[in-house]
Amino acid sequence: MLESLKQQIVNEIYEEAKKYETRYFLTLNALTRDQISFETNLGKLSHRLNKYCYGRSYIKRKKRLRILGYIEQGELNLGLHIHLIVMHNNDTKRSFEDINTYIRKNWYWLIKARGTSFGNLVDLQLVREIKNVLRYITKTFYSNQREFSPLYF
Repeated sequence: MLESLKQQIVNEIYEEAKKYETRYFLTLNALTRDQISFETNLGKLSHRLNKYCYGRSYIKRKKRLRILGYIEQGELNLGLHIHLIVMHNNDTKRSFEDINTYIRKNWYWLIKARGTSFGNLVDLQLVREIKNVLRYITKTFYSNQREFSPLYF
């Protein structure tokens, strides 16, 4: 029963993800356990990243990155962290390197982290095999089904 429910979730997200040409796997760590603050910062990052990638088209034409993920309790200071899949159809003005640098700078600023923005609070990777990433981000499903719900931005 649980395995089929998890598989259903993975399949639904997989069908959505197949529609996009470019996919990134993004892990964001925070130094807090405050889920409301964490989700607020995720929303701000999503808004800023969309404006950065699409400029005026973000507002005028409603162009957006497709972002989804699951929050977990992290290893780093037992703070929250999230695994996200960020998707687009190569219609953004920015390269992978541009997006990586922008996310790092903004995430560190939003969570008021000290140190270099190239530390271990942000990890962005290009996704080659989406099914493996989906299995990984849904790994906490069995231990936490009641609170297991995706976040979409």
